[in-house]
Amino acid sequence: MVKSLSDKKNRLAHGLFVVEGDKVVREMADSRYFIEEVFAMEPWIEKHAHIFHPSCPLTIVSDKDLERMSQLSAPNNALAVLKMPSQKPLEALEGKGIIIAVDGVQDPGNLGTIIRTADWFGCHQIICSLQCADVYNPKVLQATMGSFKRVDIFYTNLMAFLAELPNTYPVFAATLDGENMYRKKFPDDGLLLMGNESKGVGKELMAFVNQKLFIPSPVSNASERAESLNVSIATGVILAEWVRQMS
Repeated sequence: MVKSLSDKKNRLAHGLFVVEGDKVVREMADSRYFIEEVFAMEPWIEKHAHIFHPSCPLTIVSDKDLERMSQLSAPNNALAVLKMPSQKPLEALEGKGIIIAVDGVQDPGNLGTIIRTADWFGCHQIICSLQCADVYNPKVLQATMGSFKRVDIFYTNLMAFLAELPNTYPVFAATLDGENMYRKKFPDDGLLLMGNESKGVGKELMAFVNQKLFIPSPVSNASERAESLNVSIATGVILAEWVRQMS
């Protein structure tokens, strides 16, 4: 069954997902996630069994077994099957600091990197449109490097969500026609809206944006530089400046 959890339909049907790798599996021993079972080679289990609850099933498998169960191209020496937590209700955003919203980010690596970046900068809530990659996709989890356990991910209709925000609540979006982000004064609370890899933020969502940001390049001639930044890199650049101003 472990291999079947690489498919979103099966993950949802069973309410389970898989994490792989020595570090992330060990981190799960002390997390909010319920561990259904750990699969690892005997030396790994002998070394780390003490960090898991006595009732946690620890199953010894061979390296060939792990290779067959793995959802990644390069199998690790341990994997764990975990129970999906129920999605918590979204709370009021005021007083929550920087909130990230992502519109249709479909590349698993990009979403995972955004989650990891958010964790680094102390952002603990990410709101995803229903068109985003699944946070429990193996490639998303791998890209987070364990940060998914410290960041709450919500999936919702972004248009309906943004429509309910107070008109005065700061909503920033990265656009090519925005204002130089280094000339902006960032507030203590606000939402950063990042868009799809190729289309950017949807037009229908831009109606709720009250502050457009542009990340300037030192290369003034557009024909001599990249057309745009990768969405996960752009998220990191904006968060770095926002957090710098708050510190």
